[in-house]
Amino acid sequence: MVGSDVKCLQAILNANGHVVATSGAGSPGNETTYFGPRTLVAVRAWQLATLGVSASQIGPLSRA
Repeated sequence: MVGSDVKCLQAILNANGHVVATSGAGSPGNETTYFGPRTLVAVRAWQLATLGVSASQIGPLSRA
């Protein structure tokens, strides 16, 4: 998946303790428009910490 919404998601994850990457692409300040494996790992960690679930996508529960 590619898009500006992914870049926004990465920025939110990075700003809230679920860093996509510590350096390079996806790291804080270097967010990208690509939803790859590192973004998925960060999303799953955020979902588990915040919602108590882990999924491979951002659905209605995550968006809420």
